[in-house]
Amino acid sequence: ILSTPIPFRNVLRFNNPKKELREHFKRLGRIPPQFRVIDESNRFSHVASFTVGVFASNKCLATATSGSIKDATKKAAELALQNVLIAQRASSNSTPRSLDDPEQRAAE
Repeated sequence: ILSTPIPFRNVLRFNNPKKELREHFKRLGRIPPQFRVIDESNRFSHVASFTVGVFASNKCLATATSGSIKDATKKAAELALQNVLIAQRASSNSTPRSLDDPEQRAAE
């Protein structure tokens, strides 16, 4: 057991979060989420800002803002995937056990 809590979000990093989010929804048998630009400013300048939202069943799973639509989409997908996995984890009553737990080893 760790003496210092580690923020769960800092552990979850993805190579291709948009693809992994879609695959996660597919595994659950759900319609893949939609990505929409929900705000933009200064599109044609060097300080552009885009906010992208990830929506599933008309519910916003996450939003992210960046200087490009591509980066904002990637960040929003990563946040949405983290939110979905954290919510899924919170709804299950199981707690991860350490590999050093003697009871866990005995069960294997």
